[in-house]
Amino acid sequence: GISITLSRVIAGDIKQGHKTTVSAIRLFYLIVGLVMADEQLARIPKSKEKLLVEHSRISELMIHRGPDWTKSTAEKLSLLLHKVVESSSVHPHWKVRLELVELVHHLLRSCSQSLVGSFSHLLKALVGLVNDENSQVQSRCNKVLQGIAEQRIVAQNRALADVLSENLHSLATALPRLMNSQDDVGKVSTLSLLLGYLKLLGPKVNIVLHSVSHLQRVSKALVQVLELDVTDVRIVEAR
Repeated sequence: GISITLSRVIAGDIKQGHKTTVSAIRLFYLIVGLVMADEQLARIPKSKEKLLVEHSRISELMIHRGPDWTKSTAEKLSLLLHKVVESSSVHPHWKVRLELVELVHHLLRSCSQSLVGSFSHLLKALVGLVNDENSQVQSRCNKVLQGIAEQRIVAQNRALADVLSENLHSLATALPRLMNSQDDVGKVSTLSLLLGYLKLLGPKVNIVLHSVSHLQRVSKALVQVLELDVTDVRIVEAR
């Protein structure tokens, strides 16, 4: 209930002011990070403890945060996180976008196992903010990405690496088409996304690049970017 309410505030009308949105994002990731923390969930037994008969009513009201509950809650939170990312990543105020970077950083550090299904779009948003128009957002985003790469959070987490590999796989497939259809701003954004995935995967990038077809697509797209656009070039004739 709390997470749903906060997500509505975050995705609400921008007329409410950026301070309200920033506070809602911060409260959202602190609560989710506390409840879904990997370290905390690892200590919870798989089966629910049986209480005495006189405490049976209390037992019915208690929630057991076992594997089934974790999986179900993660799926519900994935929808809310997608909603939060969609609205925050394009918010006109830079402090909201900066807080989104903190959200991804906090959840990746605390819940990389329990919320692995949500990191596909979370990391995509983080990588996409590398070229943000605000220098503080750019700087913080680069610092977080560098920290993730140096700590090998992705490389040591097989499930997370699989998600990123799948994203890179899809991007490599679409890269030649994107390079032909996008304007210069779109091309820079797409290439930044590609570079971000390569940095995050580290040595795991071999999983994708060992595919001859995908390596050819990436190479072809990069060559297309390097080619000079001569469609508007005209020969200047001497009078």
